[in-house]
Amino acid sequence: MTPNPRQLDWDGLFTITLTVAVVLATFGLAYLYWLKRVIGTARAVHASRTENSGWLVVPGKRLIGNRPDADFRQRLDRAATLARPPFAGRLAILGGRTANATLSEAQAGADYLELSVINPDLSLILEGQSRNTLTNLRNLRELANRENDRQARFLIVSNRYHLARLGLMAASLGLRHRLEPAEPRLSHRAATLVQLAREGFFCLWFVVGKEWATITRNRRMLARVT
Repeated sequence: MTPNPRQLDWDGLFTITLTVAVVLATFGLAYLYWLKRVIGTARAVHASRTENSGWLVVPGKRLIGNRPDADFRQRLDRAATLARPPFAGRLAILGGRTANATLSEAQAGADYLELSVINPDLSLILEGQSRNTLTNLRNLRELANRENDRQARFLIVSNRYHLARLGLMAASLGLRHRLEPAEPRLSHRAATLVQLAREGFFCLWFVVGKEWATITRNRRMLARVT
């Protein structure tokens, strides 16, 4: 439920306030629970071999000077390895324009990869409208529907700190998915620890927002998360 930066998202503002209230009411235990889940997932997910067909998915990440940052490059490099022959499925790179970028995250990701060298027969799909993880996945589902692949299986490649939230949201949206880490192991750099802390809060925010929408039968909010 990350707010769209170009307009005021009242649902997002309300649910983030509600999430803070939950953290305070539980003396931080609700947050610590999700932080533990995020760290556990980051450590536990192992690299796997992709099938020869299906969807390889790379969620976008904010660009630096119109280019992928180090984390985004890790995602793309791992996807490139998995996309080599005999893989004959689709590679979907997700992400629209954010901040001051003049091109989409998806396009920047495609420009970074030398796809003609990796696999000349690869089917590349760029999703250039979404601006956060949730809309990444919602738009991915729409892409699969437009491709008449409603039973699609997705192998979602991202950084380890990001995997728990991806799995939580993909399950909520009904996507048949597996998670693939971009890195061989979880880093213990300070920047990664900060990301893990943020992801714990984002997961709790998503859960609180979805529970509120379910309890109040708010169809508008439910449509965003299911």
